[in-house]
Amino acid sequence: MSKIRHILLLAIPVLLSTVLTASGQVSQQMKSKVAGELKQRNLRQQPATSLVAESDYLVVHKNVVYSKIGDRNLHMDIFQPKTANKAAVIMVIHGGGWLKGSKEKFHPLARYLAQYGYVTAAIEYRLGTEALFPAAIQDCNTATRFLRKSSQQYSIDPTRIGAIGGSAGGHLVGLMATSGSNTALLGTAHGDYSSALQSAIVLAGPLDLLTGPVAEKSLNMPAQSNANKWIGKTVAEDPAAYKLASPLYHINAQTSPIHFLLGEHDLPQRNIASRQALTKFGIPSRLHVYRFGLHGCWNSGPWFYPLADDAARLFAWDLKAELATRPLQDGENITTITNHHEHLLLSTTARQNGKVSIPRYHARIGTTYLKGDPEKTPLKVTPEIEHWDIAIPSGTRPDAEIVMELLDPAVLGSLPSVVAQQGAGDINLNAHFAETYGEKLRFEPQPHKNTIGYWVNPEDWCRWRIYVETPGTYDLTIHQGCGKGHGGSEVAIKSAEQVIKFIVEDTGHFQNFKPRTIGQFQFDKPGVYNIDIRPIKKAKVAIMDVRLMELKLRK
Repeated sequence: MSKIRHILLLAIPVLLSTVLTASGQVSQQMKSKVAGELKQRNLRQQPATSLVAESDYLVVHKNVVYSKIGDRNLHMDIFQPKTANKAAVIMVIHGGGWLKGSKEKFHPLARYLAQYGYVTAAIEYRLGTEALFPAAIQDCNTATRFLRKSSQQYSIDPTRIGAIGGSAGGHLVGLMATSGSNTALLGTAHGDYSSALQSAIVLAGPLDLLTGPVAEKSLNMPAQSNANKWIGKTVAEDPAAYKLASPLYHINAQTSPIHFLLGEHDLPQRNIASRQALTKFGIPSRLHVYRFGLHGCWNSGPWFYPLADDAARLFAWDLKAELATRPLQDGENITTITNHHEHLLLSTTARQNGKVSIPRYHARIGTTYLKGDPEKTPLKVTPEIEHWDIAIPSGTRPDAEIVMELLDPAVLGSLPSVVAQQGAGDINLNAHFAETYGEKLRFEPQPHKNTIGYWVNPEDWCRWRIYVETPGTYDLTIHQGCGKGHGGSEVAIKSAEQVIKFIVEDTGHFQNFKPRTIGQFQFDKPGVYNIDIRPIKKAKVAIMDVRLMELKLRK
């Protein structure tokens, strides 16, 4: 991956208006651009089926009948950890434009989440080629009630049920979360049990069919509209049905938390109206956006792991679940890494020259020490550009293990992050989210640093990718440090064809960070933008260290 350090990447368009073709499909040009960006980072797209291994820790119940409609059986596949005991359950709902797809498509996600300790269920539902709306949502709500009814059989806690779905499956999850007591959406089987969810995650599903892209396609391209085929009429012919099928119009105080996860090239702004409605009722809602992600990115690497890990953490928060430990890296001649969520546990058997190496993570770290050391004596962590080295004291046992405390989730650094604004909140550009380009510049994770550092080459530069949800004017505050006598470098911060220039201030030490409000940026519309820091002129040996930049909306 080292070659990326010497490449100045071609700029990706900062807004997404040209990502989708008129038919709503991702353009071939954008697919090629994303493939090129991944290749430059030695990343590749691969199907989720190749990323999730089968596990002896799971019992898989295939084709469990959850409902019978005439002679038609509806099935689900249940993935049950052997250690499950009143576990939270996650339903996974496949996509396919309401007209195709199968529960097997989401087996990798169901299996992966089950390895976190959840019981998961991949749901079959009637497609539009078999039965028109509202059959599919009635099936999904019936599946929820079946799981509650069968809670003892599958070691489920019936008070903790979540659902996740992609595309059309995401729409159905949104509708499950907002169905409430609307009998037209619920179905009748297992009617003594509740259909209510306690958490929902929508992966790029449309929550408004009455207006926006789905409605426009219904009117302007009726023969190609999946919604027309699923509902049986155009939006002009039956607007009431389209409104009934739109989760946006059912959000109320009883709606469960709904979170939105999708790629940066999948129109993150599609969720604004729904998130505003959720906020109005005080319902939790988080937005996560993934770098280079296209529609359907949840079904392939390199997006599958970070997205599924975020989903597991969101469900854990809503459902009050304790996540099982996860192996992050294992094999011969490499450091074994196990994620305990609040810390990493590292082996030392692969040490060379008195140190072990691990990949770089998008995470700040606390103390790193030998497991069992009552004093927690800090070990020296040396951050290289693409990996971190940890020094092992001489005389340390060959089977010793290292604890590395985490202040953030352990997200591999090979795929850059997008910092997504939540509503009208501040946008905090922490150092560990920055993309660094050049020969020396890097993220330094040590507790006393937590900074972009080694800025000795004026050609080096860094970038944050952000999603702005609320347009407006933002004050920019930079937390910069600079060693005594090293101030005076001239630097430009660029975004949306705007430039803020400032002179680096001597703060007495490179890790003595001083907040400085240095200018404003105007973002006229919601969307994805770059924030770049590029030196103009270096004054002394090094330019500066940067721990944080803050964008604060002017009220």
